Amino acid sequence: RDVTESHFSAAFCIAMCLVKGSNSFGDYSDESLADPRIRDLARRVTVEADPDVDAVYPAKRAGKVTIRMASGAVFQETVFDAKGTLENPMTRAEVEDKFRALAALVLPPNRVEALIERIANLSSITDIRQITELLTA
Repeated sequence: RDVTESHFSAAFCIAMCLVKGSNSFGDYSDESLADPRIRDLARRVTVEADPDVDAVYPAKRAGKVTIRMASGAVFQETVFDAKGTLENPMTRAEVEDKFRALAALVLPPNRVEALIERIANLSSITDIRQITELLTA
């Protein structure tokens, strides 16, 4: 229906990831909403409870995906520790890449890189304005 709502549709998120190869914040757009490949695939996505996944909740926020191809081939993956959790933390490079993708929506690339550099060397910052000055558009 709209970009905000698409973030909360499992069918849309899965379909977009399969079509585009990612589901980063910037992928959620009017263009993606209108993409007939994503819309068609989203209509074919079903969401079902899985006993193995349910059994580990709430200790883990697991997920299982099964893809059934027209050829009859089946692909399945279960993840018990999602990326970004304490059990499966993001690497520094992954955090920086995520920051770049999100910050690029509101800041120019030179400021994004300067922020990454300054935050990486936070112990040497003597005045918070050295960071806040980079946050203004």
